[in-house]
Amino acid sequence: KMQLTGGREAEATFPEALKGPILRKVQFQTISRLDNLVDMIYDEFKHDYYPGEDVTVTMDGGERVHGLVRDKTTFGPRMLSDGSYTQPVTRYLVNVKDSEEETMVTDEHICRERGIFTKSMLRSFIKKTVIREAWNGAPRLVKHDYAGQYHIDTRVPPHLRYDTKVQERRQLQAQKRAPSHEVNGHGSALHSGPVRLPELKPAPKSHKGKQ
Repeated sequence: KMQLTGGREAEATFPEALKGPILRKVQFQTISRLDNLVDMIYDEFKHDYYPGEDVTVTMDGGERVHGLVRDKTTFGPRMLSDGSYTQPVTRYLVNVKDSEEETMVTDEHICRERGIFTKSMLRSFIKKTVIREAWNGAPRLVKHDYAGQYHIDTRVPPHLRYDTKVQERRQLQAQKRAPSHEVNGHGSALHSGPVRLPELKPAPKSHKGKQ
């Protein structure tokens, strides 16, 4: 019961504006250790802000004001005359609280309040909203309720499905078991029809006997 309450609390206190973008990022991730996933997501989002977030803006004169992110626009890298590229730049349109003022800022002039977005909160939120099956290499999947709520695609890519992984493993094992000279010598026989197949069956046994 306590765990359930903790999960609900993690979800309730987590910034609403970040939930959708973070769940989209977590969907189908194959990083097995939760701590590593949390580190990756946290580093990516700690200086990235989303419409609807409460933020603190440092104005030109150094004054710090509270605001609400209304919009964000990311400009990709531009090529300079020397052939190098500029870093991508994101600009945020922020409504300054308790005023009619709007300001356009980059991420150097904007931050969240302390404690709004922490690794422990992120960890709790992911544990509450995401599941992962027990097989090796299984992707993380956003629970259906949350996927529906935040419009997240739940169709698992073919290369991340369990049956695909099993098939790949079987093929790999078959390749390891098949002696290379047999594959080369009888490659055509394998495809020439079922009549020739029985002749190939004893080959692996005799190969094993030699080892």
